[in-house]
Amino acid sequence: MKKILFLVTSFFILVSCDGNKDEYMLTFYTNPPPSITDEIVVTGLASLEECRSEARTLLNEYPNGYYACATKCEKKVDVDGEVFYICEEESK
Repeated sequence: MKKILFLVTSFFILVSCDGNKDEYMLTFYTNPPPSITDEIVVTGLASLEECRSEARTLLNEYPNGYYACATKCEKKVDVDGEVFYICEEESK
């Protein structure tokens, strides 16, 4: 199930827009450091509250997870083709 969720999320990131700076983005880690295994990214959230709501839903499934909500993000692709975001503002 985790792999399917990760693949779906990865696909969503690849086909999403290039990071609307007025939207929020959720980055959710299913395990706390140092054992980070899966990262779930949800883009296109309309508000900080929507981001936090999405995080609470994921916390029900992954109670040891943690998250950050960010805005003013810019989508980047590194030399290996990995997608990442640079964000100006981040909160929990």
